[in-house]
Amino acid sequence: MVSKKFDVEDIQLLMNKKNNIRNLTVIAHVDHGKSTLTDTLVRMAGISSKERFTDATKEEQDRGISIESTGVSLYFELPVDAHPLPANSEGSAFLLNLIDSPGHVDFSSEVTAALRLTDGALVVVDVIEGVCVQTETVLRQALSEGIKPVLVVNKIDRAILELKQDPEVIYQNLWKTIESVNVLISSYRGFEEQEKDDWMVDPLKGNVVFGSGMLGAGFTIRSFARLLCKNQAQKQDPEVLAKKLWGDHFYDGKTQKWTKDPSFVSGRGFCKFILSPISKLMTAVNKGELELVAQLLSKLGAKLTKDDQKLQRKDLLKAVMPRMIPLGQALLEMVVKHLPSPAEAQQYRINLLYNRTEVNEDDEEQTSDKEIERQKEEDQAIEAMKKCDSNGPVMIYVSKMTPAAEGRVFAYGRVFSGEVKKGQRVTVLSSSLIGSKTTTSAREVVIKNVAISMGRSFMNTNSVPAGNTVCLDGLDKALNKAGTLTTSSAVKIGFKSMNFAVSPVVQCAVSVKNPVDLVHLVTGLRKLQQTESGAEVKVSESGENLVAGAGELHLGVLINKLRGLSGGIEIIQSQPIVSFCETVTEVSVGLKGDSKCLGKSPNGHNRLYATVEPMKEELVDYLSKGGFNTKPGVNKDGENEGRKKLLEFGFDSAETKKIWIVGPEEGPSKQTNILVDMTKGAQYMRDIQEHCTAAFKECTTSGVLCEEAVRGIRLNIVDVSLHSDAVHRGGNQIIPAMRKIINGGILTSQPRIVEPWYVVEVQTDELGMSGVYSTLAQRRGTELQLEMREGSALQTVKGYVPVLESFGLTEALASSTKGKAFTQLAFHHWKVMEEDPLKAGSKASEIVKSVRKRKGLNVNIPSVSDYLDKL
Repeated sequence: MVSKKFDVEDIQLLMNKKNNIRNLTVIAHVDHGKSTLTDTLVRMAGISSKERFTDATKEEQDRGISIESTGVSLYFELPVDAHPLPANSEGSAFLLNLIDSPGHVDFSSEVTAALRLTDGALVVVDVIEGVCVQTETVLRQALSEGIKPVLVVNKIDRAILELKQDPEVIYQNLWKTIESVNVLISSYRGFEEQEKDDWMVDPLKGNVVFGSGMLGAGFTIRSFARLLCKNQAQKQDPEVLAKKLWGDHFYDGKTQKWTKDPSFVSGRGFCKFILSPISKLMTAVNKGELELVAQLLSKLGAKLTKDDQKLQRKDLLKAVMPRMIPLGQALLEMVVKHLPSPAEAQQYRINLLYNRTEVNEDDEEQTSDKEIERQKEEDQAIEAMKKCDSNGPVMIYVSKMTPAAEGRVFAYGRVFSGEVKKGQRVTVLSSSLIGSKTTTSAREVVIKNVAISMGRSFMNTNSVPAGNTVCLDGLDKALNKAGTLTTSSAVKIGFKSMNFAVSPVVQCAVSVKNPVDLVHLVTGLRKLQQTESGAEVKVSESGENLVAGAGELHLGVLINKLRGLSGGIEIIQSQPIVSFCETVTEVSVGLKGDSKCLGKSPNGHNRLYATVEPMKEELVDYLSKGGFNTKPGVNKDGENEGRKKLLEFGFDSAETKKIWIVGPEEGPSKQTNILVDMTKGAQYMRDIQEHCTAAFKECTTSGVLCEEAVRGIRLNIVDVSLHSDAVHRGGNQIIPAMRKIINGGILTSQPRIVEPWYVVEVQTDELGMSGVYSTLAQRRGTELQLEMREGSALQTVKGYVPVLESFGLTEALASSTKGKAFTQLAFHHWKVMEEDPLKAGSKASEIVKSVRKRKGLNVNIPSVSDYLDKL
């Protein structure tokens, strides 16, 4: 037996054996079979026999898709025939802390939150559809977090029974799928040469499972080789046979020898000894030929029982296939042998995830004896995390907040060092950008309860040691979305923030039908902002409550969740609204005809001169991923890594050291604009830095065209004339002057609207193609490409459509193809609209006017003379 009846004490005992723990997330494109595979492991662990066990909420059960990431801890014992055990393991019992994540692109933020807590990724790919848009998105996310992948090629039964593909065609599709996954791994991992082979997926290594989640059947090359050798009269070494069962190895039946001669293609090892027997067995079951079924099963060491003979087709397949090639056992062996334990993974992941407080040697405060001692303590905490030391200080990263019964909110996180206990006092760290500095607020709280996530419920426990996932109660008033928990006073910043693959670009306004329910709505909005990683809740200038999500589906789910969090009150929502950005395409032009823009303070005693210019999209993309910050720090080469990168984008060394802020810190344009001090020999610049950055944050959060976020501008302060008395150059004087040169400079720099674009992927048959092309063309679809997969009647069209044109697109495609189109939309990029928003009658101008009208602003854009001053 692989497992025994579920026992809480077994899990609690294994939590202390860090070499016998595997933390993994199941990731895939929608409908590729993640939840079904998870059910296989849950059943095998003896926890539940329910289908879609990890779909814990009513909305998930009603819609039939995963919406939230759900964790479950599973106890297993590795069977003897799967030995030898991995190095350093302590016995044959293993604990799998597994998280089932959503596959729909709108919920990618849930995938990001899950990946931060785990060390491995179980990548599931449908053999018919192959690698799809969301497969690439989630795999890229995993690799950026230092997550090691293993692969499951799912739904082989469809290729055999539905498409009736020849074994050689199935083999070629399997090979292409594996190659596609490896291309993504090599593209996004950024390998050190010595680790490259270790991370690639290869059936001969055993980190690829072939199977059918629906039937509960699956195998690795090695597990099937053991099955063949076990049932042969003449015994062979399974390891030797396994090497012949993948790739260009062909069996000559006449000579009974192996060859690499492709003329024997009908005798390819994988097809002859694996696919052909499975295909014959499935076909015989489907036709009801029970005698043939019994014969085929006996050759592979299985029997057809009397109870089996009462079953038909799919039910019979579900009964006999897992008995012959159990999927759960294949998955368990692959996960245990090819995914790292916390003790191994944290050695390389901590450098990726943790934000060590760097030292600025020019700052006397940071080189004091007290600060040096603090740095030593922080280094000890980092070392404890790398060793996964349960005796070190408690270091936990919480990646999501989960609503629970009775209005409670559990913090779901990972213990990287120490042991968290019920009643323990910890410090909650959350970072924010104030002025030009990254500051961290610290709040001390007491852990009310410690629990383990068990899918649809929580299992209480007294403590959880390093290397495990954990659910904590008592943090809802101290933590919003995510953050660091620690018992070390030396930790000041904590873990890095997560970078999400999608942006909340679709929003709507919400209000209550009954005014007395407003207090409940406000409470619900606060909880929604706290518990939804990918959502954004804000109040507009006109006082509207806005909820933003990644797409139409996500927005609908958020509104339903808001109703529940608000006590079931009746909520009115507006039509979906698209979030735009503002940018510039040329260098600014001042009132004197040069590039310098002048802004005077209200008292007339201070003058600021600045230029505005666009930045390359590659640089903007780099900044948006948190590639640079203004925190002082050096690496071993004596140069901040972010500054070194900026040199590649055309900055000179002096400029990189005088960047005041990369902002704003929130919203769709988060960290995509730069403020640089380009003055030479100017006095009092340190005194006005905080005021300048405050104005920069304000003006990039709410732009001059229509108060949308500003993206991709560089503001250079080139000269100043400041009053010698600090009283006359305070924030009430400098901030208005900065607003003038930022807004005025943008208006003189050929401003443009930037709109979000989706990548669209539509699957249909040949008859539906004309409908797909015409519908996408009507909605400004571009770069449309047709992809055909061998052996499949379905064809795939990929391209890009503006988010503005996406509302109702799924229904329109279904109508134009007579219901034969399956559509996927995912946020892909921001694109500058070519039309001039300052030119009356242009599409961009109409968008700006509609946004300004919706926000209660004057529909006319302010003129340059409203901002810039003359000498």
